[in-house]
Amino acid sequence: MKSVTRRTIGPILAVLTLLLLGGSSAWATPFSSFSNLSISPSSPFNSIKAVCSPATNITFSVDVTPTFDPINTCVNTATSGPAVKVRAAGGGTLTGVTANGVPLSNTSGSTWSGTISVGSEGLNTITVIATATDSVTTTSCSPGGNNATGTSTDTSAKYVTDQQAPTLEIQAYAPGPVDPSPIPQIHAGEAITVHTQLTDGSSGTAVSITLSTSAGPGTIDPFTDDTDTFGGPSGPNDNGKAPTKNNSIALQTLCSTTPGIYTMRVDADTKDLCGNFFPTITKDPAKTHDGDSGNDPSGTFEVLSPVSLSTITHVISEFPGGDYGIDQCFTSVAGKKKLANNPGSVHIAAVVTSTVPGDCSDLTIANPKIVLTLPLGFGYLLTGGSPAAHVFIGEGTGFDLHNPVGFTEVTASAGITVSGNTITVDLSSVDVGPGPGVIPTGLTIYARAHAVYSGPGAPSADTSFGFTTMASANVGALTASHTETIVGNPSAGCVDGTLP
Repeated sequence: MKSVTRRTIGPILAVLTLLLLGGSSAWATPFSSFSNLSISPSSPFNSIKAVCSPATNITFSVDVTPTFDPINTCVNTATSGPAVKVRAAGGGTLTGVTANGVPLSNTSGSTWSGTISVGSEGLNTITVIATATDSVTTTSCSPGGNNATGTSTDTSAKYVTDQQAPTLEIQAYAPGPVDPSPIPQIHAGEAITVHTQLTDGSSGTAVSITLSTSAGPGTIDPFTDDTDTFGGPSGPNDNGKAPTKNNSIALQTLCSTTPGIYTMRVDADTKDLCGNFFPTITKDPAKTHDGDSGNDPSGTFEVLSPVSLSTITHVISEFPGGDYGIDQCFTSVAGKKKLANNPGSVHIAAVVTSTVPGDCSDLTIANPKIVLTLPLGFGYLLTGGSPAAHVFIGEGTGFDLHNPVGFTEVTASAGITVSGNTITVDLSSVDVGPGPGVIPTGLTIYARAHAVYSGPGAPSADTSFGFTTMASANVGALTASHTETIVGNPSAGCVDGTLP
């Protein structure tokens, strides 16, 4: 008598190595072929595969052919002797294949295919399950047949999803804001540096960062740093995401850059693991964050004139013999008719200079003005034939404040006006070569005016008096000021204008 026995071998679980068309992965029984697994779309990455945008699904195709172990069939012969054991091949059928729980369809012959959704960003694993049923016809005899059992093997199969662009942040500007300015400032001809940070970039891919300005009174040529790459990949379990990428990139201005407030823009161009460009990542405005200013939502910086203007105030003692000295103090005693001062008089003086960055040359300032302001209690000595102020222009490593040899006196061509305790020196008509009012950088302007303490009354002990000079040029675009303080009737004493 014959009997039919059905046996199920499975489920068989395998984690498959993802292969492009042409690859294979051998299975032990009950499958003679579990091969030619293809995934589309994908690109090679770090010995596995990468799935990039715009893919939302992955299509699989795999060949699965079942081959079953033969079982022993006992056949009784008509003659004497022991039973003869023969091997009879089993006839099996494949009843189902799934990938990550999604059924695959049998498209033709032993080929099965299907579609699953792309896994989450980073490293993913694909699982394929197959079940086979074996039908075997046996001949009843004694002893009975032995059913063979199939075995399976597991292999690792992973892929990386890379569909999200990196994140761009601006960490800081250098130089940062310095009080009283709430935003960074540089002079034309200098550079401003931006610290950029990109997170979750694609391992081992190129990165290009461009600095430019999106707003401002003039044009600053953009700069692109396209020489860098993200780190990685790092080992077989690399999830496709590179370590955080930091860059410090400088945007250079020119001496001719128009002064004013500009808005910084940063663009980052990056690629996915398949070599496709992500959309450009833009920070506009490129907000800054640093330890000095905190969060600055404006993303702006200021370009100042390439010329820096400075003024230093001096209070100069004048002694009876005409010698000059730096005045720190004075004494004043009220007499019957007038005050007795020592030193008897002083000069308020301004030393005005203009400088430029090293790469800039042949620059000038236009129509400079100097304002000399005395403190209350002092007045200008305007008697006699001497002008209210003396003005000199020159170049050199130094000069004598009493007799500035090597300087040219331009008092006659300067406009000098007096208003109370203020003298204004206007150099717009002074011509030292380039034309009226045009003063080359590197020249020093020295202006001084004679003054005396006149009360009313002698000052109280340890009274401070501030002498101030201010300078401006280029229609007020350049300004500078400085105050020097001396002490009247210091309790510690005062000898010839000097504190002990």
